[in-house]
Amino acid sequence: MKNIIQENTESSDYKDIKFKELRKYAYDLIRSSDLSKVKKEDKKDKIQDLIASNGGDIFSGRMFYLVLKELDRDINIACEDLFHDYTYPGLRSPTENLTQFAKFISGISLTDGEIAFAIGASGSRISRIRHANDETDFYPYQVYALAKISQIKPSQLFDYFYGDGERPVIGLS
Repeated sequence: MKNIIQENTESSDYKDIKFKELRKYAYDLIRSSDLSKVKKEDKKDKIQDLIASNGGDIFSGRMFYLVLKELDRDINIACEDLFHDYTYPGLRSPTENLTQFAKFISGISLTDGEIAFAIGASGSRISRIRHANDETDFYPYQVYALAKISQIKPSQLFDYFYGDGERPVIGLS
């Protein structure tokens, strides 16, 4: 059953909850580390600076990526830890009335609306990100969902979008 808080993933409730969970996750990792008390405080300050300088209260994919990189945390594990409850519709199956060619390209060529539906985002957000109309970014759980529907590791997509990772190859067996 779909989480009621997540009913509209563009709403602030789910984002706020996940943003708080990221902070707690980061601070728990620091607290349980072998660092000295002073170094733990320095690391917490560094994380807070990363959050503040990368959107502040806007829970963005870039912020998520940079925080996890600073913590030297495996992004795939962190995504599963934090977004295990995120439900997204996934790609729709092609309708039976389509030609074989239309069915074939249906998974290759997707509209903004189809991508938005598949990952639980708004069509306008996808369009703004695709066309770089402004500073709009994916929410981290949307990058996670996009990786899942593309059948790649979340870390591959986060590294490609926000780091220096290579473009992931998708759709090939």
